[in-house]
Amino acid sequence: LVTQIFPHWQVFKEVAAYATLDDVYSVVSRLATTAAMIPLCGDDENGEDIKPNDPLNKFLSTLDFEQKEKMYTFLYLSGEVFAYKEKLEHGPNAGLSRLHFLHPGRMVVILSETFPIQIVGYTYYDSVRGVKFDIAKEDMVFMRFFNPSIDSLQEWRGLSPIKVLMQRLTRLQANLDVSVAQMQNGGLPGIVYEKTPGVEVGASGQRKENFAKFLNNPANKMAPYFSNGDLGYLAIGSTLADLDLANLADIDFKKICNAYSISDVLFNSDKGAKYDN
Repeated sequence: LVTQIFPHWQVFKEVAAYATLDDVYSVVSRLATTAAMIPLCGDDENGEDIKPNDPLNKFLSTLDFEQKEKMYTFLYLSGEVFAYKEKLEHGPNAGLSRLHFLHPGRMVVILSETFPIQIVGYTYYDSVRGVKFDIAKEDMVFMRFFNPSIDSLQEWRGLSPIKVLMQRLTRLQANLDVSVAQMQNGGLPGIVYEKTPGVEVGASGQRKENFAKFLNNPANKMAPYFSNGDLGYLAIGSTLADLDLANLADIDFKKICNAYSISDVLFNSDKGAKYDN
């Protein structure tokens, strides 16, 4: 008997956050790209570097930049990496030939039912193309962030930083929605009224028409409008400054950077910036 651990439904939100929220993409892509530029080398059982001509180091050198970037992107985004080991069965080059990084959202982890519980295999499941096949434990490299979940199943899956940030990302998305709506469809910002009582309706209508023509003329952009009579203005809309959206966005981005243990100063932050640093 075995227990199957399917991907958490949150994995779809993790991918969506990376694809639609520029703050998440900025942090994850920077970390993945930077890490992919660092050469990989193997260690022996004592934690010391193995020789350059060791078969493991020769294999690690075959991983190109795109493969390493994909690996680190999965790790920072989903908190786990599944790498299928393709092998050559025969010939002088028999053995491990290359790695295929599989999407964590399509991977099922299979656990034993006996204690101590351990991973005994994996299943790849693609419902869109109707593909499903089992992968032996020895044919898979599984790396993950530690997950202290009390759920005895989810603790075997990696804990994604995006999952930890989900409420903050919800607020960030709401922040963007409000600011975009405010810019595009701010509605009626205020009311212009006559301070002088008894102004003829026809004269008031003509003033509205003249003012509309003035605003629609590109040559009058940023120019003051001179009106006959004493007018007042009553603001009834909320500006972006009133909503404090900019400050909230800065706070949320800092928290995203904190979750990834990286400073927001690396992302063009102007807080405390000087020419000499």
